[in-house]
Amino acid sequence: LHRWDEWFEANAEGLVSEDGRLVPIVAAIGNHEVRRGFVGRHPDFEDSDAWRMANATYFYQLFAFPGHPGYGTLDFGDYLSLIILDSEHTNRIPGRQTAWLHQALEKRAGQRHVIPVYHVPAFPSHRGYDDTASRLAREHWLPLFDIQGNIRVAFEHHDHTYKRTPPIRGLEVSRDDGIVYVGDGAWGVATRPVHDPETTWYLDRAESVRHAIIMTIHGDTLDFEVVSEDGDIIDRFSLGEDNE
Repeated sequence: LHRWDEWFEANAEGLVSEDGRLVPIVAAIGNHEVRRGFVGRHPDFEDSDAWRMANATYFYQLFAFPGHPGYGTLDFGDYLSLIILDSEHTNRIPGRQTAWLHQALEKRAGQRHVIPVYHVPAFPSHRGYDDTASRLAREHWLPLFDIQGNIRVAFEHHDHTYKRTPPIRGLEVSRDDGIVYVGDGAWGVATRPVHDPETTWYLDRAESVRHAIIMTIHGDTLDFEVVSEDGDIIDRFSLGEDNE
C-alpha cells in the first residue's frame, strides 16, 4: 500500500502544469492491479462487480471512472472520446465487453477524435504476437476500430518499451487510412528488449527506453512528441486526415 501512497505523492508534486493545475489521470487497468494479473489465471472467475472489487480492490477504490468497472468512455464535448478497455484483467475481451464497445463506437460515429486506451498491446514490441490477450484484442477489438473512421491512434502498454506501428488496417500496413498503435508503457520501470523493426512487419519504431508520449490536438490533427526520462525528444510525428 505504501507504494500507492508514494506514487500519488510523486504525481501531486510533479504532475503539475505551469499554471499550477494538477494534471488529471485517466487510468486503464493492467495486470499489476489485479491478483494473478489476468482472468484466465482465475479458475473461480465470475463476471460480477463483486469479483472485480475483490481481485482489484485498490484500483477500483482509487480510480473513479464512468461506466462499467474496467471499461467505459470519457467524452470531451464533441471533439474527443477516450475509450478505456480491459485487456483480460477483470473483464474478458470476447462477449459482453466487445458488444459494449461496438455500441459505444456506433454512438460516437460523429465524434471528431476517438482514442482507445488499454494495457496489453495488440501489436507487442517485446512479448509474443500470439499471446492470449494480444490475439483476442486483434480478433475482437481491431475490426471495430477499423470500421469506425474517426480512430487514428490507439494507446497500448505492458511491454515496457517505446514502439510505434505504421498505420494498420485489416492487419495490414495501410499508410493512407490505417490506425497507429503507440506504446508500450515504459516510465519509471526497467525496460525490456524489443523486436527488430526491420524484421517485424508491424513496427516502424521500437526502442528500450523510458519515455512519456505527449499528444496535442490541433483541430483535425494529432501531434505527438515522445520524451525520454532525460528530456530528449526521441520521436515526433503527426496524424491528420491522411495520417501524415
